[in-house]
Amino acid sequence: MSSPAGGPVFADRVLNDWLSSVGLGIEYSRAEANTLYYVDEDGQEVPVLDHVCGFGSLIFGHNNPDIVAHAKTVLDRQVPVYAQLSHQSHANDIAAALHAILRREIPGGDGDYAAIFANSGAEAVEICVKHAELERRARVAKLTDETSRNAEEAREAVGAGRATVAENPYVRFDGASGESDRLEQLLAEAGRRNAELIARGPVHLALENAFHGKLVASIQLTQNPHWRLPFTSLASSTRFLRADRPDEMKAAVEELRTGLLDVLVDEGVVTVVERDFPLVGAFFVEPVQGANGMRPLTEAAAREIRAVCDAVGCPLIVDEIHSGMGRTGAFLASSHMGLRGDYYTLAKSIGGGIAKNAVALFHRDRFRPEFEVMHSSTFAKDGFSAAIALKVLEMLEADDGRAYRIAAERGDRLKGALTAVAADFPDVVDAVHGIGLMLAVEFKDQTRASSEPLREKAASGMLGYLIAGLILREHRIRVLPVGPAGNSVRFEPSIYLTDADIARTENALRDVCTILRDQDGHRLTPDSPHEGEEHGAERAHEEDELERQKGSSTMSGAIPTESLVSGLMEHALSAACAASVRAAVTLGLPEALGEAPATADELATAVGADPGALRRLLRSLTSYGVFAEEGTGSFVHTDKSRALREDSPDSIKYLVLWCTEPWLWSLWGDLDESVRTGGEIFTRTHGRRFYEHLHTRWPESARIFNRAMTQQTRLSATVIADMLPMSGAGTVADVGGGQGLVLGTLLERHPHLRGFLLDLPDVVANADARLHPGGELADRVRLVPGDCLEEISVEADVYLFKNILGADDDTSVRILRNAMKAARPGARMVIVENFVDDGPGERLASALDLRMLLVIGGQKHTRAGLLGIAERAGLTVRDVRPVDSSLHMIETVVPG
Repeated sequence: MSSPAGGPVFADRVLNDWLSSVGLGIEYSRAEANTLYYVDEDGQEVPVLDHVCGFGSLIFGHNNPDIVAHAKTVLDRQVPVYAQLSHQSHANDIAAALHAILRREIPGGDGDYAAIFANSGAEAVEICVKHAELERRARVAKLTDETSRNAEEAREAVGAGRATVAENPYVRFDGASGESDRLEQLLAEAGRRNAELIARGPVHLALENAFHGKLVASIQLTQNPHWRLPFTSLASSTRFLRADRPDEMKAAVEELRTGLLDVLVDEGVVTVVERDFPLVGAFFVEPVQGANGMRPLTEAAAREIRAVCDAVGCPLIVDEIHSGMGRTGAFLASSHMGLRGDYYTLAKSIGGGIAKNAVALFHRDRFRPEFEVMHSSTFAKDGFSAAIALKVLEMLEADDGRAYRIAAERGDRLKGALTAVAADFPDVVDAVHGIGLMLAVEFKDQTRASSEPLREKAASGMLGYLIAGLILREHRIRVLPVGPAGNSVRFEPSIYLTDADIARTENALRDVCTILRDQDGHRLTPDSPHEGEEHGAERAHEEDELERQKGSSTMSGAIPTESLVSGLMEHALSAACAASVRAAVTLGLPEALGEAPATADELATAVGADPGALRRLLRSLTSYGVFAEEGTGSFVHTDKSRALREDSPDSIKYLVLWCTEPWLWSLWGDLDESVRTGGEIFTRTHGRRFYEHLHTRWPESARIFNRAMTQQTRLSATVIADMLPMSGAGTVADVGGGQGLVLGTLLERHPHLRGFLLDLPDVVANADARLHPGGELADRVRLVPGDCLEEISVEADVYLFKNILGADDDTSVRILRNAMKAARPGARMVIVENFVDDGPGERLASALDLRMLLVIGGQKHTRAGLLGIAERAGLTVRDVRPVDSSLHMIETVVPG
C-alpha cells in the first residue's frame, strides 16, 4: 500500500513516514468521481471510496468529465492564462455571477459586492485581514482628526480666558503655573496615552476551534496552539469566543473596549472624555466549523455574532472556503442560519478539482476602492482558473440549482446511515454533526479506555488517524479525523455518492464501533496480525465475537488475555520510560545527535557510553517516539527528542530532569502511605519540609527546579498573554509570578500597562533582567517581595494567579481573599491552573496532582473544585476557557 522506497527523499520525508505509521501511507495513481485508485504489490489497481475529496474541494468529484472537457477546450483555444495589468473581463464575469447568487442567498440581500481574487483560501483570508485593517485605520484617522481639532479649540478657549481646565483622573497638575500650563500637561498625557493605543495592532475575533488557514495572518485566526503559537509575534492577536455560548459574546467583547482620550470645552470647562477606539479589527466566522467536528452555527449564535459586529463597528467576515459552493445544500452555508456577512471568502470547489482559485467578496458599503491596487497576486484571476470557475458556477446553478438539491438529499441519506450506527452504539458514538455533505461522527472519549492502545492513542490525539487507517486497510474507504480532540471522522464526498457507497460506509463504521465497544485496540495498529488480509464482514464479525468471549471469560475469573497482561505490565514498568528519557538527557544524547543521522556506535563514542547498552537505550526511547530509527540502523531526531536539547527554543530539558530527580523515585514507592494519611511524606523521609530542604541541602536540585520553572513558564507565557484581555486595564499584578516571564510578556504586548511582580524575596531578587533597574521594562514594573499567604499589598486592575493555588482549599481561599482586600470592586482576578478532570491533559494533571501530594501535601483541583474556591473567596466567575491542552483560565471579578 505504501509507495516503494527509492533514492534520497527531499520532500515530505517526515510526513510520509508518519502517514505510513498510522496506515495511511498510500500513493494514489488515478481518480474519478468518488473513487481513488492505487496499484498494489501485484500491479493490480485497487479502488478506494474517497470521503475526503480534497478536504471538501470536490463537490463534482475527481476529474469531472464535463469540467475536464471544458478545460481541454480552454487550452485548445490558447486562452491567455497570464496577462497581468490588462483588461480581464473573465474576472468581472465571475464577480457578476457571484454577485447574483449572493443577493439571492444572503438574508435581506441588497447592495453590490466587489471581488478580489486570490490563489488559495488562506490568501483570501489574508486579503480580508488587510482590508479590515484598512477600514479600521480609516476609522482611527477620523477619530484622531476630531481629537486634534478639539485640542486646538481647547487651546483657543483657554488662551482667550473663556475656559478653565477641570481636575481629572489622568494627570495631576503639580507645579502648573496657570490654566494654559494645566491644559498642555493634560494634552501631553492624553497624547502619550493615545499614541500608545494607536500603535497597538488590532485584535481580531474568531470562534474557538476555528480554522482559517496557515499563512502569517490567517494562522493567528486558527486556534490550534501547535500551529499558531510559534508565530504569534508575526501578526495581530485573536480573541477566541465560544460558539455554544452566544449570550457570553457581548460580555467578552465588552472587555476589549478601550477609549481614546479627547478634550472637550463644555460651558467654559475643559473636560476629558473617552471616545470608543476601534480596537477590534474583524470577526471571522465559519458557518460550519470543520476543525470543530463539522459543527454548524446555531441561529442564536449567528444573531449574536451579527449584533457584536454591529455594536463595535467591525466587519463580519464569513469564511465559506470549506462550506460554500453548494456542499451544504445551498451555495452559502451561512444562509441556513441567517448569518449576514460584510465580507465573504470562497475557494476549494470553485477550482473544479483541477485549478487553484479563491475570491474575497466585499459589500460595496465597506469596500475601499484603493484596495484594488494595494493587493495583487501574480497567479490570481488567471485565464485558465477563471474559465474553470465560470464552468463550476454554471454547473451549480443549472436546472434551477439541481446540484444543491442533490447535495442536500445525499447528505440526508448519508447522515441517516451514520445516525443509525450511532443509535446502535450509544456507548461508542457521542454524536453525528454536520449538514449536507459536511458530516462527522464524534466518538466517545477513549482516554480512560480499558485497552492500553486505545488509551495511549486517544491521549496523544492519534486515535482518529488509526481509525482512518483501519477503515482504509480493511474496507478500502478513505476518511480522515477532524475535531479538536482528534476523535471525530469526517465525511465530505461529492454529490455523486451512491446508495452502495453509503451502505459500505455504514458497514465500515459499524466495524470501527465494534472494535471500540470491545476495546480491541491492537486491531487498530497497522502492523497488527490482520495487516494485508482481506476481511469480509462475516469474518470480522466472527473475530470480534471471539474477542468478546475472551473478555467475558476474563471477567468471570479465567486466564487474562495476553493484551490485558501486557498492558498492565507496561504500566508496572513505566518507570523504565521515565528512566530512559532521563538517561538520554544526562548522557547528552539530544545534543550529540545533530541533523544528520548517526549510528548507535557513533553516538556511544560522542557521549562516552557502551555501544551495546546505548543501542538498548535507544530501542526503548524510539518506542516512545523519542528519536526514530531509520532502516539503515541510524537514528534521527523527532519533535520529542529535539525538545530535550538545551538549545531548542521550546526546550523542556530541565522540566524532564526535575520530574525525574533521583530523590523522587523513593517517594513514589510510599504513595500508598500518602493515600492512607492524606498528607505528604517528604518531611518524614528527609526531616525537613520540602522547600526548606531543597534550597539548603540540594543546591543542584534547586538549580534544576528554578530552570524547570522558567522553561514551564516560558512555554505558556505567550499564549497566556494572547488570551488575557487587558483593554481597560492600566495595571496588572502577577501574584507568585516567579521570575516574571508572564508579566514581562504582558508588558511587552501592552505598552500602556504597568505591572507588579509579587513573590518571595529570594525569588524576586532573581527576577527577569528586563524587570530589574536598567532593564527595558524596569520603569513600568515594581518588584514586591513578600508572602501572598500573609498579605498582598498592591492595588491593580488585574491580578494573575498562575499555578499557585495548589495547597488545600482553605489556603487557596486565603490567598484570593488577601488579594481582594487590596483590590477595588470590579478588579479582575485571573486564575490559570491545571484541571484534573477536564481536557486532554487530565493524565498529566493527575500525575502532577499525586506528586504534589507526596512532596508538599498539595493538590491539583477539579474544575468544580477550583470554581468552588473562587466562589468561597467571594469572587464572581465570568468565564472558564482552555489555555492549551493542560491549562485552563478562570476569569473572575471582585464584586462591587
